[in-house]
Amino acid sequence: MPDILLTLNAGSSSLKFGVFGAAGETAEHHRGSVDAIGTPRACLQVDGEPWGDGGAIDDHAAALQRVLDWLDAQGDSQYLVAAGHRVVHGGAQYAEPVRLTEAPPTGVYTLKPDGTARYVRLQTHRRTVEKDDEAFFLRHAAVGEACYRGSDIGVLVARGRLMTPDYVRVKADWTVTR
Repeated sequence: MPDILLTLNAGSSSLKFGVFGAAGETAEHHRGSVDAIGTPRACLQVDGEPWGDGGAIDDHAAALQRVLDWLDAQGDSQYLVAAGHRVVHGGAQYAEPVRLTEAPPTGVYTLKPDGTARYVRLQTHRRTVEKDDEAFFLRHAAVGEACYRGSDIGVLVARGRLMTPDYVRVKADWTVTR
């Protein structure tokens, strides 16, 4: 089995994902989602088919765990070399659109153990990240643009793991320094 990438996109009550080959393939190997998170109807669908025991999926952490359980059951988790998630602006504190007053620049960052990320250099291709303590950020929204709850400001891609061993909590706040 070749190395794979996992892409994630969390919504307010869903978690969508795709599995791609890491060798530059553009076709998805698998596509799936957990919809209706926090309701009795929540379930994992992979390639259009339900998967799992139908147990409760009360929050996004449980949804992610269900996706990782599916990867394990397929025998694919050992080939996972990177995962990416869209970076979202807003959250519960913003009910109305706001103007973006600052945003990290596109490029390569060094991820430090204290939770900060230091901007290293401008770069426009994700494959320039070669070490586990590096990340690539591709900014989508520019300073001055209107952003609303749930809108993307960019995408973060890292080779190393940004989560604790239980796959749920991010290891650190991503505070950008220059």
